[in-house]
Amino acid sequence: MIGESLSEFVIVAAIALVTLPILARVLWRGLRPIEHTRFNLASLLAGTGLLLAALIACGIALILAIDGGLVVTHHIVPWDAFISAISATLLAALTVVLTTGWMAVRRSERALRIEPSLAAHRQIGRIDVVLIDTEEPLAYALGGRHQQVVVSQGLVDCLTRDELRSVVEHEIAHLNLGHHLHLQIIGLFTPLARRIGLLARIVDSARIAIEQAADAQTTDPHSTKRALLALSGVPSPLGANGFAGAAIVDRLQALDDRPGSSSSSRALLYGVALTLTAVATSGLTLFIL
Repeated sequence: MIGESLSEFVIVAAIALVTLPILARVLWRGLRPIEHTRFNLASLLAGTGLLLAALIACGIALILAIDGGLVVTHHIVPWDAFISAISATLLAALTVVLTTGWMAVRRSERALRIEPSLAAHRQIGRIDVVLIDTEEPLAYALGGRHQQVVVSQGLVDCLTRDELRSVVEHEIAHLNLGHHLHLQIIGLFTPLARRIGLLARIVDSARIAIEQAADAQTTDPHSTKRALLALSGVPSPLGANGFAGAAIVDRLQALDDRPGSSSSSRALLYGVALTLTAVATSGLTLFIL
């Protein structure tokens, strides 16, 4: 029975890997902020890749049956053709959803980028700092080849100088840490997250970790906390790393506490991740062979 259900075990282990950002959010004291974001990114990439590979492996029986009448028996139930058909359908649907999410993030990035003729621009190193004339308090960062930090006049008016400096430092930290790449990966799951509560928790957990990592790079935590309180309720745009909009309470607590101080939590997180990865990869290898 175990030998016949390897592909199903791979799927379960891969899905569990994708959900690890939720566990990391609970045990966040076990990881340093930057390590936390990288852990989430690695678990999302590994889990998604293994899930796609497992679905491909499950669907091979259908492809072989169509091609030459051959059917392999590696499933937990005897209905190989049925399982293979379901796997092939899920693979196609998941590919469409992930592609749609990526395209939505890319479109949002292009829409949020401010052209030189539309606002006041100031070049600071490689970063284009933009001040847009709107009363709505906004602050976000856009990565890529043309990096931008965008703030609004409404934001400047509602914050003190120290608070404004913390916000800009936070956005620059997003760029320095490559968080636009993290957002692109998280964005893959956004279409499904609107409909599936578990995926919504995964996306929220990953986004909060990104914001906590950027908060930790600011030079004045007290000003950062005041800015967070002043901007609570301001949403972050899709496709950009915004200052507010993600779990203000969690971020305030992270600024007060010391992430990375719990070695037992860290060991548990990595132990679970390595175990799931080993189960998934070994199961997939045995299934294919």
